[in-house]
Amino acid sequence: FHENYSKFEISQSLIRNSLGSETSAREKIITMNSKAGILSQEYKRQIILNDAESLYYQVLIASKFLKVQEDSLKRADEIRRYNKKRFESKLSDKADYLQSVAALKLREIDVLKAKTNLRTISRLFNSYRGMDSDDVEKLDWSLLKEISKLQSPLEMKSRADTMSLKFQSDSQKAQSKLNEESLRPDLKLVASSSFYGRKENFNESLDKSFSTKHPVYAIGLTF
Repeated sequence: FHENYSKFEISQSLIRNSLGSETSAREKIITMNSKAGILSQEYKRQIILNDAESLYYQVLIASKFLKVQEDSLKRADEIRRYNKKRFESKLSDKADYLQSVAALKLREIDVLKAKTNLRTISRLFNSYRGMDSDDVEKLDWSLLKEISKLQSPLEMKSRADTMSLKFQSDSQKAQSKLNEESLRPDLKLVASSSFYGRKENFNESLDKSFSTKHPVYAIGLTF
């Protein structure tokens, strides 16, 4: 003879995880942590974009400042040549000529500093663009438009870091709820239904195990 049986069982927690409170808390923790992580990364992204925009203006200002220094250098050189001619023509003292030479040297130093500053800022700006270079080939508003296109597609009513902290707080509250649920006794109402089949042929025995001719029902509590 072959014996087979099928059993169907359902259970419902009466105290712990009643009505799925523990499951809901776990789901909320996962959801809140996910949202907090997304907004945390978004905040870092916004900082990078803000830094890139700030560096763009610094590069723009540094390039304008370099042009001013180069113009001052040209004027200083013109004054030096003018004073040299006057000195050679005995129309002025040597001190005036030497003073113009010193002023020219100072302007050369200023230009060198301005170039160094521009290269430093340009390299940092290009690093945000994924480029290893200290030369910004095309310095115009199109670069700023490129940065603007990278702005977040997320619609946020407040700052990303503030919203991230809020979701982290909600996750901690859900974790507290989960901890509270885990301390409750696990009392369950269990109901089951079993069906038996006993025949010489295995297939017939299997068919009988899914029929309702020989049912066994049980109901009780488990701890």
